Amino acid sequence: MSGRTFTSLLSTWTKEEVYVLGHDELRSTALRMLGSVSVARDRERIHRWADGYRADGWPARTPEYLLHGYFRTLRDAGDLPRVAAHATDAARHNRMLHVTGGDAAAFAEIKVAQELILGEGDPDLLAMARLAVHHDALKARNDDIPVTLPALWAALGAPERAEALLNGIVVAERHSRALLSLLETYLTAGDLVRARALAETATRAGVRARALADVAKALCSAGDLAAAEDVAMLVEDPRQQVSTLSDVVRTAVRTGDSVRARRLVERAERGALNVITAKHRAAAIRSVAESLACLGEHARALSLVRTIPSPFHRGRALGNLALTVTLAGDLARWEALSAEAEAIAHALPQPSAARLLSSLARTAVRAGQPERAKDLAQEATRLAQGLENPAERATVLVPVVMAVSAAGDPGLARLLTQSISVPDRRVWALVQLVKGGALSLPECVVELRRAGSASVSQGELVAVARVAAVDMEEPALAEAIAREVRSPARRLHLLLELARKYAIDGALDRAHTLRAQAEVISRSLLDPQEQIEAIVGTAHLDALLGQGDRARQLAETAEARLRDGTSDAGRQSRALLGLARTLLAMGDVERTRALGRQAMALADGIGQPGQREQVHSELISLALTLGDLDWAGLIAQGHRHPYQRAKDLVRIARALAEAGAQDRCLRVAADIGSLADTLPLHGERSAVLTELTKILTLLGHHERAEEAAHKIPDLQQRARVFVELAKHTEERHTKRLLARVLAMTGWAEPLADVALMAPSVVQAVADEQLTTSSDRPRGREPADQHAGGSVPHRHVSEPSAYPGAAS
Repeated sequence: MSGRTFTSLLSTWTKEEVYVLGHDELRSTALRMLGSVSVARDRERIHRWADGYRADGWPARTPEYLLHGYFRTLRDAGDLPRVAAHATDAARHNRMLHVTGGDAAAFAEIKVAQELILGEGDPDLLAMARLAVHHDALKARNDDIPVTLPALWAALGAPERAEALLNGIVVAERHSRALLSLLETYLTAGDLVRARALAETATRAGVRARALADVAKALCSAGDLAAAEDVAMLVEDPRQQVSTLSDVVRTAVRTGDSVRARRLVERAERGALNVITAKHRAAAIRSVAESLACLGEHARALSLVRTIPSPFHRGRALGNLALTVTLAGDLARWEALSAEAEAIAHALPQPSAARLLSSLARTAVRAGQPERAKDLAQEATRLAQGLENPAERATVLVPVVMAVSAAGDPGLARLLTQSISVPDRRVWALVQLVKGGALSLPECVVELRRAGSASVSQGELVAVARVAAVDMEEPALAEAIAREVRSPARRLHLLLELARKYAIDGALDRAHTLRAQAEVISRSLLDPQEQIEAIVGTAHLDALLGQGDRARQLAETAEARLRDGTSDAGRQSRALLGLARTLLAMGDVERTRALGRQAMALADGIGQPGQREQVHSELISLALTLGDLDWAGLIAQGHRHPYQRAKDLVRIARALAEAGAQDRCLRVAADIGSLADTLPLHGERSAVLTELTKILTLLGHHERAEEAAHKIPDLQQRARVFVELAKHTEERHTKRLLARVLAMTGWAEPLADVALMAPSVVQAVADEQLTTSSDRPRGREPADQHAGGSVPHRHVSEPSAYPGAAS
C-alpha cells in the first residue's frame, strides 16, 4: 500500500533519497482528513523546529527541508512575516550557498517575498527596504565571483554547483561571460545535452545566438545533423542563423545528405536577404553562395553574389567563390570570377582597392595561382605605399604584408613591416611574417621589442597572442608575446590560457612549466580580487592536468575568500560611501564624516589602482560637499597617480575660489602647475593646464593664466584657451590673444569668437573679400589664372587695429 502512496525522489541539492506523497490528490486528501486544527498545530511544531536551527545560526547539520521546502510552505501559507524573515536571513543564505554553491535560491526567495509584500493593500515598506539591502549585499558578493568559476566546477564534475553559481551572477554582462565560459566547458567535455539546455537559458539576444550557434557546430562535428538543424532554427538573429545553417549545409554535403543540404540552403538564402546591416548582409550572402557552390549550383551562387551592392564586399565574395570552384577543379570558371573581382578592385578608391587586392592575392595563393598572386600583391603594395595618412597606411599595410608574404616575397614583406609606424599594427604584421615563414621566432621577439611593445595596448598584445596560439597554432610565438604584456594579472591569465591549450593538446610538460610561471606571478598580485581570479584560473588548469584533488582544494579556497567579507576593501568602502551620502542627505553630518573616515581607511587597502583612485575621488566629492576643504586636500595628497592628484586638486581649487579663499587657492594652483610639468602624456598635461587657466582667470590673475596656457602642448586646445582668456581680459590683451589664435588656427575656426570680440576686423576682411571676388574675371577659376607662368601675389594688409599680430 505504501508503495502506491509514497514515491522516492532525489533531493534537489544533496541528491539524497527522500519520500513524498505520490500525487497532489493524496496531499489534498490528507489535509482534509487531518483537519485545519491538527494541521495548524503540526505547522507550529515545524515552526518551533525551524526556530531552533535558526537560533543555532543554521549549522551544517540543518536539514535540507528547512533550507528549501520550508520556505515554499511559508509562501503557500501566506505567512508574510516568516517569509520576509527567512528571505533576509544572511546566515541561512550563507548555509544555502555552502550547500548549493550559489545564491540563485536566495535571490529567488527575495523575489518571492517582494511579490508577496507588493500584493498587500498596505505594503510593509520597512520589510521591503530590508529585502533590498540584503539583495544588494548578495549582488555585491556575486559581483566578485570570477566569471570562470562556474566553468571550473563543471570541469570538476559538479555541473549543478556550476549552474547555481552562474544563476547567482545577476549583472547581465558578467552573467553572459560566465555562461559562455561554462558552455565552452560543456562542449569541450562533449556534454552536448547540457550545453544545449544552457544555451537555451541565455536571455540576451546576442549571447543566445552565439551560444546556440556554438552548440549547433558541435552537433555537426558529432555527426548529429538533425539536432544541429533543430538548434540552428532556434537562432533568432538572421546573420548568426545564416552562418550556423551554412555550417550544417557544408557538413551535410560532406556526408552525402544532399536533401537536407538543399532544404537548408534555401532557408539560409532567405535569411541572408533579411540581414539589415549592409556589411553583415554581404557576409551572409557570401556564406550562402559558398554553400551553393558546394552543391554545384555555380550560376545561382554567382547571381546571388552580384546582388551585393558594395563593390568591396562583392569583390571579396567573388574571390571566395573563385577559390571554391578552383578547389573543385574548375579553372575556367576561376579565371572568369577572378577577373571580375580584380576589375572591381581596380575601380575602387583607396584604401579599399589595396585591401581588396591583398585579399584576392591571398585567395590566389590558396587556389594554386602563384604568379597571379604576385602580381596582385605588387599592385596592392604600390597602392598602400601611396597613402599619405600614416595611420591609414599602417592599417592597410597589415593585409598587404600578409599577401606579399603568402605570394612568396619574404624580403619585401619584412621591409613593408618595418615601414609601419603604428606599433599596434606593426605587431600584427610581425605575427603574420612568422606565420608565413618570413621571420623566425627569435627575430620576431627582437622586432617586437624594437617596434615598441611598451607602446602597444595591452588588449592588442593579448589578442595577438590568442591568434598566434589558436588560429596560427604557434604556441611558442604566443608565449613570447605573452612575456611582453606588462600587467602581471593579464600576463598570468594569458599564460594560464596557453597552458590550458597545451593540456588539451596533450603537451603536459609545457603546461606544467607555464603553470609554474603563472604561480610565480600570482604571488606578486596585491589586489584580493585578482588573487582569487588567479586561484580559479590555476585550478581550472589543474583539472585539465588530472590534478582533481588539488583543483578542488583551490576552488574551495577561492569560494572561501569570496565569502569572506573582508576580502574586498573596495566594495566595503563604496558601501560605506553610499551610506554616508544617504545620511548627509538626511542632515546627519557627524555620522557622515565618521563613515567617510572609515571608507578612507579601507581605501588604502585596495590593491587595484583604478578602484582605489575611484574611491579617493568619491571621498573628495564627499569632503567638498561637507565643506571640509582640509580633509579634501589630505585625501588628494594620498593619490599615487600624479594626473589623478592634479584633477582632484583642480576640484579643490575651484571650491576654494568659490569660497573666496584666494590665497589658499593660489597655493593649490601652484601645486597644480608643478604637477602638470611632470605629466608625460600630452593629453593629460593639456587637460590639467586648461583647468588651471580657468581657475586663474576666475581669480583675476590673467597674466598667470596666460603663462599656464602657453605650456599647453595641444595647439588646438591652447588656441581654444586663448579665446576664452580673451573674453575675460582687458582690450589690449584681447587683441594680442586673438592675434595669437589667428596665427595658430587660421581664419575659419575662430571666426565666430573674433566677430564677437572684434567685429570691425571681420567686417573689414569681409569687404576685402567681396572686392576681390568682384575683380576676378568671370568664367575663369582661380586655378586657371595660375596655370603656367608666375603667380601674381596680392598682399592684403592687416587691419590697423591689430599691430604686431604677426608676433
